[in-house]
Amino acid sequence: MHELCWETGSPGELRLPDQSGQMKFYYREGGMSFVTSSIKTDRDTQINFSSDTNVCQLSAQYFIAGDAQICLGTGATYNWRAGTAMLIRADSPGFHLKIGAGQVLRHVCISMHCDYFRERVKTDLSAGIGELFQREKPVDVGIPLRTTEPLKVVANELYNCQMEGELEALRSDLIAKRFLVEALAIYGKDSAEAETDISPVTDRHRDILAKIKRRIEAVPTLGLGELLSQYAAAGTPSFLRHLFQVEYGISMSAFQRNLRLSEARRMLETQDVHVKQVAFASGYSQIGNFTRAYRNQFGEAPSSTRKRVQGY
Repeated sequence: MHELCWETGSPGELRLPDQSGQMKFYYREGGMSFVTSSIKTDRDTQINFSSDTNVCQLSAQYFIAGDAQICLGTGATYNWRAGTAMLIRADSPGFHLKIGAGQVLRHVCISMHCDYFRERVKTDLSAGIGELFQREKPVDVGIPLRTTEPLKVVANELYNCQMEGELEALRSDLIAKRFLVEALAIYGKDSAEAETDISPVTDRHRDILAKIKRRIEAVPTLGLGELLSQYAAAGTPSFLRHLFQVEYGISMSAFQRNLRLSEARRMLETQDVHVKQVAFASGYSQIGNFTRAYRNQFGEAPSSTRKRVQGY
């Protein structure tokens, strides 16, 4: 395991010492900050970060590409998976990020001091959000979020902001706040539903979820609607999707997409096949959708993977 720390480069930017990636930090009035990352490693790597022990923060994260492990200061460990989102309430000092060799990571994160949030939000909070803010310190907790289309859209919009110039800075601030509000709204809604309608994952459901997971792994292109209809006696499709994310820390659709794209990458690297053939074999009817999903996952176009493997 190659272990290193971020070192400061230009203002607001932290770079890996070997130049294999960067994280850009932008700070705003009242303790709000947002982060974008673009990291590529060729060996197992652990990146250590420091933390302000005097400030408790709440952050909303969306993971655009890559797989990694987030280890918070208290030892709590969470998975970074492409296409997933998470809320993190972190009070204890320090955390680190473990990245496997060959990973390309990209993500956005909005962070706000809890006290600043309480001051700005005067209306009553939902029971779930209120409880999250009122926990006694120190707290390190990560909560998976449903990846809604609005959250995904605003996350990608934020990731692509240039952040330069007064107008662009104002625009990025507005997008950052939209992202945080959307994440909190999802958490608040799901918390309320969990209290009234959704039971904890039982042993029976855990067994069913394992069967669903194995079936997806065996046939990644299988339609999820068709698959879930076979388990109608265990709950509605939305209920089973929710339990799947609670159990495995990733949405069912993102889990399936990761498998499909990983198989596509394997085919491109080991077989002499056209990109269009790989797209269809991976369950994509539109080559443009496949190319976009592949680029988001691996940081390069499928045609670039073919050229790299073929040596030109």
